[in-house]
Amino acid sequence: MENEIFQETKVSKAYIRLSVPLVLSMVVTLIYNLADTFFVAQTNPTLWRVSRWACRCLQC
Repeated sequence: MENEIFQETKVSKAYIRLSVPLVLSMVVTLIYNLADTFFVAQTNPTLWRVSRWACRCLQC
């Protein structure tokens, strides 16, 4: 039952069936990033600079 999509389904239908969750997760991530940007933009500019500095330190 789990491998049905890989064994018995046409490739075009399998692409569509597998792409729907992928697209939905991208839309959810987009909405989260937009909301996060909106709320970060409302914060104090000093706090914003500190958060950017902290993120840069974590990436290194």
